[in-house]
Amino acid sequence: MSESPQVFISSTYSDRDWIRRFVDQLQSAGQNVWYYEREVPVGEPWADKLENGLRNSEYIVLLVSPTSINSSWFNFELGASLGMGKRVIPIVAKDLKAGELPGPIRSRRYIAMDSPEDVAKEVVDALTATEKSTY
Repeated sequence: MSESPQVFISSTYSDRDWIRRFVDQLQSAGQNVWYYEREVPVGEPWADKLENGLRNSEYIVLLVSPTSINSSWFNFELGASLGMGKRVIPIVAKDLKAGELPGPIRSRRYIAMDSPEDVAKEVVDALTATEKSTY
């Protein structure tokens, strides 16, 4: 059995507790996850590693939160993902209104942020459905 396509996780530091649980759930479900905390050792320059992580991932999961939409790195990762033609799966915090979302997110079907376990299941289901439809 071949390894599943790489899934890049885009999030901000302030969302780390939720995202760590989410990443654990994805990995438990057999997903190949790229998450900066686990891929970039402390003290290492991370910009090049982040860019390589984006390039080598088929799917980009973006956690869209009140903090992330004001982050220059979030906007870089969103723009780079779209520019590279990656499959973007947004997870949107429930307290954000549609008008607050970046245009490229507003125009996509997204997953509402709930428990990390429930959202991970939805993401795995979406990845599985996408993989099946490409064969």
